[in-house]
Amino acid sequence: MSGRTVSAYTDEATAERVARIAKLEDRPVGQVAGAALRLYAMLPAEARDALRQMEALGDDDALREAVREVTLVLARRRFAQTRTSITAAIDVRGLGRLDSESRILGAAVKLTRTAKRPAR
Repeated sequence: MSGRTVSAYTDEATAERVARIAKLEDRPVGQVAGAALRLYAMLPAEARDALRQMEALGDDDALREAVREVTLVLARRRFAQTRTSITAAIDVRGLGRLDSESRILGAAVKLTRTAKRPAR
C-alpha cells in the first residue's frame, strides 16, 4: 500500500504500547500507528469529541468501558462476516434427509469435504 508519512506526538506509555503491539503482530510501528490513525479518522466528530472529553476529564473507567463496547461490536461484526462467508461456501444440495444423528454426522463430514475455500 502506498502512502505518505505523517508525524505524530504521543506520550511515552502510548508509544510503548504501540511498539509492543507492533512486535506481537510482527509489523512495523508505522503500520500499527497508521491503522490507529485510520480508525480515529473514520470516527464521526461526535465520537472523537466524546473520546477527547473522557480523556480530558480523566474518566479512565468510562474510557475502558467504551473500549470494551467497541471491541464487542467489532467481534460480533467479524463473527457475522465469517458466518456469512462459511455459509456461502457450503453446498447443501444432495445432503438427503437428516433424520438421525448418523445422517447428520455424515452430512457434516460431506459438507466439510465439499466446502469451497474462500479466496484470499
